[in-house]
Parts: sequence; structure tokens; C-alpha cells
Amino acid sequence: MFLQHVIAPMQKNSCRYLVILTFVYSSFFHGHLAIAATSDLSPSRYYPTDIILLNCGSSGNSTALDDRGWMGDVGSKFTSSRLLNQTSVSAKAPHSHGFSIDPVPYMTVRFFRSQFTYTFHVKPGQKFIRLHFYPASFPGFERSEAFFSVKAGPYTLLSNFSPSHTADALGVKVLVKEFSVNINDNQRSINITFLPSSNARKDAFAFINGIEIVSMPANLYYTRSRDIDVSSSGHQHDFLIKKNTALEAVHRLNVGGSYISPNNDSGMFRSWLEDTNYLLESGGVLVNTTLRIRSTRIPNYIAPAQVYRTARSVGMDKEVNMRYNLTWKLPVDPGFKYLVRLHFCAFQDQTKKSGNRKFHIYINNETAEANADVITWSGGNGIPIYRDYVVFIQKGNPHLVIALLPNSDSKTRYSEAILNGLEIFKIKKSDGSLARPSPVPLPFPAPQPAIFWHSSRIIAIGWSALGGVALLSIIVVIVLCWRRLGKSKKREVLSVPKEQCRQFSLAEIRAATNNFNKALVIGEGGFGRVFKGYIN
Repeated sequence: MFLQHVIAPMQKNSCRYLVILTFVYSSFFHGHLAIAATSDLSPSRYYPTDIILLNCGSSGNSTALDDRGWMGDVGSKFTSSRLLNQTSVSAKAPHSHGFSIDPVPYMTVRFFRSQFTYTFHVKPGQKFIRLHFYPASFPGFERSEAFFSVKAGPYTLLSNFSPSHTADALGVKVLVKEFSVNINDNQRSINITFLPSSNARKDAFAFINGIEIVSMPANLYYTRSRDIDVSSSGHQHDFLIKKNTALEAVHRLNVGGSYISPNNDSGMFRSWLEDTNYLLESGGVLVNTTLRIRSTRIPNYIAPAQVYRTARSVGMDKEVNMRYNLTWKLPVDPGFKYLVRLHFCAFQDQTKKSGNRKFHIYINNETAEANADVITWSGGNGIPIYRDYVVFIQKGNPHLVIALLPNSDSKTRYSEAILNGLEIFKIKKSDGSLARPSPVPLPFPAPQPAIFWHSSRIIAIGWSALGGVALLSIIVVIVLCWRRLGKSKKREVLSVPKEQCRQFSLAEIRAATNNFNKALVIGEGGFGRVFKGYIN
């Protein structure tokens, strides 16, 4: 397990210093130290050098509900009109499609049956690339047939991607996929290419509703080029987020607080979601709306001030909090390294000195910090700080678990833990890919019959049009048991412990059955139709 610690940056003699402590855990080793000088602190809001908002499938300028202005791709400088007319189709969604969706950029769309490239002329530096998708069906373009890849320069951002299956599994109407890439000094443009997965599906197509490119401050998430790369020995080395690394923002949470919209970010138009859906053990919520944020250790734009004015804590009651911890379970794609950034800001009167509050930080059951002390890191109350870690997620493990546990009374005055915000980024592989490995999608309807308890992992689902989620769960259990009992005479079936069984959400079942496609019906029973479905 790889862990990278960043304490950034510290003040000394009017010059800030960046300290990186990095560990590789196969066994536990002491890490190396690297120090590099950095420039003066930046203003509270970052002003990007490049802001491109492209409303695909539309012409002219339009304004979104958040008052940001978007330009249409028709007649734009990012592609030629001839290519648009010859290799793509534009469409506008009926108003009934998006009664609760921002019309810009989601009510217009650009479809591609073959490879298509937009070229964006930008200044060198690190950029956010955000791709906006609204998977809806249009005449000639059935939403479930959209499978495609997306490349940005040398990086594969998405591969064999199905926006409809992804949105259905997540239970959302629109998707925003955010990536970070670096434009080298000798580059003046970046190509974003859409490639339909025609080798997997004859009728596959690609589409896009909106493309957003926004500059970010130098080294916001990347390691500074002049950091000292300490030589490795044994299993110990520094993990550097180099400029040739592409990142995908997987989670960005305002811990204990409410949703922060792009316009309320610190100039980079990031979205910060609530953390409620990912909590296993929550603790209490701390709020200090009058807190004056003093960014003496990190630039003000690292995160909006709202992130540091709310937090989750296990509380000050020693009799209670030693039996609990703060735990978040976040879905991720296995087989990748992830950059985990934890945001802290102490603002309680009881914890104004170093040593007042120390706690443990665990990432996937490995110790990231044995004695985390926010005051020691930051220098005082109201001073934000962040810590960075890099962790590898093994195949077969689709979750990243972060747990904060209070320290014992003998090591700290208050047995308490606190967190204000977190960000998780997928790190590209050596081949430049950020795409999750996905099998070639099977055509619908599939020719083979549905089989239970085989390694093909085909599931059968009973569904009644009048049933709800509860009834659906009962039907799944009944159908599975019925099938299993029916086959018990032919072969021995091993008993599976209840705790090892997989429970499927309604959104996952919808995605597996292509939204209960009638072509997947394999029979009918007393409770309704029985479907076959496919899962990864």
C-alpha cells in the first residue's frame, strides 16, 4: 500500500516550504524527507487563464441556470462546420425530457457514428476537463446503444463507456466526468476525441452534451517540478504526481456540510457534494459560520471557505467516543492508484494547542497516521491544512474506506477525531489510461439461456410492474431459491453464508436488464415477468 504525505506549505523566514513524507507499505518502513521552496501565497480566489464552456449541438451563446455563459459548437473555432455536418448529428431534447435539468448544456447534444475530434487552443499548464452527459433517447439514437471511448491527447479518459448504464446504476439523470491533465510548454492545444465502440456493438454511437476546460493553479494536485526526488532504497521511495500524470476526480466531499455549487468554489468551478451517502459511522456535525479562515499554510483557493467551516467529529465525551469512529466507504475502480486528499481545520476552543487532540487515520485498514494532530500541522485554530496519501486498490476490492479513530487517553488530552473535507482522484496507469477495464457488452437479446449458480454470473430477476423496491427484493429471493431447489436433484449445491451474498440495488438491476428490456424476458411466474441480466 502506497501512502504519500504532504504537509504543504510551511512558513519560515518569509518563505514557504513544502514537506513530503512518503511511505510504501509492504512492511512498514521509515520514509524519506524532501524539502523545496515555494512562492508566496495566492489570493483567496483563483482566476483561470482558460475558461472554455462548449454547448455541444447548439449555435450561438447561451446562459446556464448558474449564470455561466456557454458557446455553441456550431460555427465555433474548435472544429470545422464541414466536419460537423458530415460526421455528426445534433439534436435538441423536448422540454419534457428535462423538467428538472439545466437546459444548458443538457438540452442539446452532438451524436457521432464515427471518430470525431474537437481541438481546443489553450495556454500551457494544468487543466480541468469536464465532460457533461445527459443519456436520453432520441429518434435513431437509443440511449442504451451509446458505447464509446474518449481520449484527451495521449490519455484514454473513458473506454467502452455507457452513460445510460452508469447513470442508471448511480440513480442520476446527468453525469459529469472530471479529469485533470497537463499541457506542456511546447503545446498550444489539446484534442478531445470521441470513438464509438463499433467493434462491440454494430449500432454503437458516441455523444456529448457539453465540454468544459478550466485552468487550475500550478501544482494544485501535481508535485512541483523542483521538488527533491530522494533516491529510493529497498521498498522506500517518494511517490510524485508528475506532470505527465492524468487524474480523474472520483469523489469530492464537503464533510459535515451541504452541497457547494461550482459558482461557490474558489474559482475553479468544482462541485463539492455532501458526504452523507458514504458514511458508515458518522459522529456529530460541527459548524462554525463565524470562523475567520487564516490561510497562512496553504493558498486560500485550495478549497472554498465553506469546507473549513463544517466538519464531522466523534465528540468530546470520552466514555462514548472511544467506542466509535468516523468511517466513509467510497466506491472506486480496482486496479488503480488513488490520490486521497484530506482537508482539516480546527475551530474548537478546547483544541487550541498541539497535543490537545491526536487521532488515528486508516485507509483500507492500513495506518496512514498514528498520531494525527491538526494543530501541529496547521499552527492554530482557523488555519486550514491538507494531507495527501496515495493508495493502491487491489483487484476485487471496489471500495476505498477511510476511518478516523480517537487516540487513547494516555496520548492525548481529548480522545477525538475531526475531518472537514476529502477529495479522491484516480491516477492513470502506465499506458495513459484512466478507463476502468470493462468487458465487451453482450448484444441484446443474448442467445444463451439464463443459468443460475454458474461462473458466467448471469442473474435472473423477477419483476412485477406494480411492485416496489421491497417487493422486488422478495421476488429476487423467491426466484433464486426456486431455481436452486429445482436444480438440487441434479447436482449438489453448496450452502452460501448469508453475509457473503451480494445484494443488488434497484439501480443496478435496471442497468443489468437494460431498464427491464422486454427482449430479456425469459418467462413469467405468479409474481410477474422473469428477466435475465448481465453484470460485470
